[in-house]
Amino acid sequence: MGVYPEKFQLLSLYVQDQKDEPFDLEKGYSVRLIDIKEDRLLTDIPLDEKGFPRSLLPGDQVRVGYVVSGTFYTFDTTVTQIVSDQVPLLELQKPEKDAISKVQRRKYFRVPVMLRSVLHPIEPTAFERNGKRFTPEEILAACDADTGVEVVVVDLSGGGFAFRSPKKVLSLGQTVVGTLDLPLNKPTRIVYCAEVRRAVREAESDFYLTSLEFTNIIERQRDQVLRYCMQRQLEIRKRLREST
Repeated sequence: MGVYPEKFQLLSLYVQDQKDEPFDLEKGYSVRLIDIKEDRLLTDIPLDEKGFPRSLLPGDQVRVGYVVSGTFYTFDTTVTQIVSDQVPLLELQKPEKDAISKVQRRKYFRVPVMLRSVLHPIEPTAFERNGKRFTPEEILAACDADTGVEVVVVDLSGGGFAFRSPKKVLSLGQTVVGTLDLPLNKPTRIVYCAEVRRAVREAESDFYLTSLEFTNIIERQRDQVLRYCMQRQLEIRKRLREST
């Protein structure tokens, strides 16, 4: 049985481009839960990347995702109405708790960023020795500081990140341990292990784009990554509104 999100918590809202199509979990909208009623939830109106309201009608199906105590939950629900108040709100049917699912393997929406990460290439055998599985912090502590490669992260989600570089830094399938600095309310350093899922040269820029998936990260720190992604999306939406 799942748990409900808290009032004023940030949520990920996923919509269908076409009826009966699967929800695209890479294209979530960040909204805030404004109020919780007995059988309804009220959120912000989702905005697209240009700052315009995402068109939703009563009866449309949506999926809601959120984090509670480091665990990601989702539920499917229905738009009941658009509430015309001083600020328009989206009203959703409140699900029963047994309709809320705990998601083990997660995919999140991605946001453009400009963040510092330091990578250390490691062997897959570094994760475990003599039956003991090491944490990312323990693996990092065993690395030589001189082996670190500093990169600028340009794309971030709760599942991993991507960086661009003028030359090829990592190869497909390579494993790394690294740190990622997040500018939250107080500077936060994330320690993670990740595997390269994509490494291609971009024809239009001659730069290499390398995408990595987190393979070992403390869930509390993944929660911090997700919170930063939501915060970043809100910042982008605010700038877009102010520029129009």
